[in-house]
Amino acid sequence: MSSNELDADEDWKPPRRERRERPDDDGFIDVELARRAVAAPAVALLVGWCFLSLIALAFLAIAVWTLAVPEALSPGAKKEQPIMLALGFGYPLATAVGLYGAWRMRQLRAYPWAMASAILMMLALSCGFIGIVLGIWALTALNRPEVRRAFRSKTH
Repeated sequence: MSSNELDADEDWKPPRRERRERPDDDGFIDVELARRAVAAPAVALLVGWCFLSLIALAFLAIAVWTLAVPEALSPGAKKEQPIMLALGFGYPLATAVGLYGAWRMRQLRAYPWAMASAILMMLALSCGFIGIVLGIWALTALNRPEVRRAFRSKTH
């Protein structure tokens, strides 16, 4: 090898990567891109919460029944009455929070409520694996940078 070839190798530098412009560098936030990113997960959460609201209504009916007709309970069921009351009144409350958060996620409003909806969906015991998948999908969409910027902007 000649000395010119060695010098050329020593001067070689890896090509520089172009700096990608961030969407908000010039104050522009692509709200439509964020809407498309959250649309499907938000609708999936809404459908899941609508299904869970039916279960919540059943829990609520059982809780009200245990309060209205305590003499109809067996001795074993009387021991479980506090658990049924907690489920009967807590589950509908969690479902209401989930529905509200999913609705606000669809509108790109109230980021904390949208996060709560996704996390509660993962914790909802009656959804099982599907609830975990829906919750992770929604959290993934909510954590995209353009989605977080769109939630922060007040112009849409």
